[in-house]
Amino acid sequence: MKEWLDMMLEKVSMRVSDDTVVSSKDKEFKATEKKKLQALIDRHDKLMPPTQETQAKVDVYARCYAYGDDISQTLKTLEEMRHLSVKEIHPHNMNMVEEQIEKADKDWEKYDEMRSAINGPIEKLETEFKRYRKFYDPVMGARKLAQKLEIWEEEKKKADEMLETIKKCYQTIIVLAGDDKKEFLDKEVADVEEKRTIIEKCKAKLDKLFEYNEKLTKTVNHAKELKDWATPVNAKLEEITTSADLSPEDRVREILILQEQAQVKFPEVEPLNKEYKALLTEEDLEKSETAKNTKATWDEYRQYITEVCEAVEKEAGSISQDQRFYADYLCGVKEFKPWMESAESHIKEPLPKPSNLAECLALLGDCQNFDTLCADNKAKLDDAGKARESMEKQSNTENEVVALGGRWDEVKKAAADRVEKVQVLVNTWQDLQKTTDELTSKMSDIPNTEDPKIEELEKVFASMKELFAKKKELLTTV
Repeated sequence: MKEWLDMMLEKVSMRVSDDTVVSSKDKEFKATEKKKLQALIDRHDKLMPPTQETQAKVDVYARCYAYGDDISQTLKTLEEMRHLSVKEIHPHNMNMVEEQIEKADKDWEKYDEMRSAINGPIEKLETEFKRYRKFYDPVMGARKLAQKLEIWEEEKKKADEMLETIKKCYQTIIVLAGDDKKEFLDKEVADVEEKRTIIEKCKAKLDKLFEYNEKLTKTVNHAKELKDWATPVNAKLEEITTSADLSPEDRVREILILQEQAQVKFPEVEPLNKEYKALLTEEDLEKSETAKNTKATWDEYRQYITEVCEAVEKEAGSISQDQRFYADYLCGVKEFKPWMESAESHIKEPLPKPSNLAECLALLGDCQNFDTLCADNKAKLDDAGKARESMEKQSNTENEVVALGGRWDEVKKAAADRVEKVQVLVNTWQDLQKTTDELTSKMSDIPNTEDPKIEELEKVFASMKELFAKKKELLTTV
């Protein structure tokens, strides 16, 4: 249609332009007709979009109606299947009747079989529940409880599978049996679920037994740790009190070390004894020989630990305060001397010459660490000096703290001097690195600069030469 209108408009336009001999009245008529035709074409163009949209909608509606016709048959079939699934099935022939009867019989048989079979795991768990008890040997208890938990998991799995089968059969049977039998079947399933409560009872009981065994294990292990501590301490105390190789000061120092340990360990004994009493009650001790043995072992440990701690305190109590101070003094000096000798040897060795900034920074770190070590060891020497000064009755022996303090001052001065020199070297090297980078950057910019400032380059270069000379001089003094 649009093509025909365009063609007619083209013909009218050609006639209007070609008819030169036609009167002016005819020309006006043809021009008027052309305008009318153009208006008709414009109207046609405006009507096209809504017409196309309407056409598309009509097409969609037509397909929807066709889809409704197609799906109605499917919905009808589904509705029939749903109806058959909830209502009594009416078989069409005797074969179907026999199949339905056979299927129903199998479900009934399976239902009755599982309802009876589930009593097996339930009764076994009831028997196991009656045998659940505390174990007073934590190692044996952990093993036995693990076995009982394994049995519980196995029987629970069986009972769960049987209950699932019972419920599946119930869903089939209830459709065939109808509402008359529903209450009876519901009661049977409820009875089965009620029997299964023993499963949760067993689990709760096992959890409590596991918790008890964990506490007992922790307590027994703590007691063993104290016993394992007391045995070597007793041997050490015997060695200290009988050895002829130990000096009196070393003997005092070793006894004081043992006393510090005993003062930490002995307060743990009484709380541990209360834990044993809470875990192993009088009733437990009366009915279990294992509980008696576990408690007897602890009583033996407790007596032994107490005797060792008392022996340590007795030896420590025989040491006077002046003896303690003098032992601290001598032991402090004895510990300080080896370090002093190694520090003097270290300070006499020349420092390595670093070849780059990274090595120089590493050297500075080593020097600073040694300087810190000097301060730490001086604190030990000061403690030794304070211990000697704290004695009421001063010893006639030479006070080595004074001489060692003078030697330490020399080492500390040398260490601080090294730190200062290497720090200056590091600063100079870093400045040289920075100046070199600056010069390199300026040199790389010269090709891209119309008027490079040579004076600035010369200034930077002179600064670099000066820093390089200074670095070289510092390297000789390090």
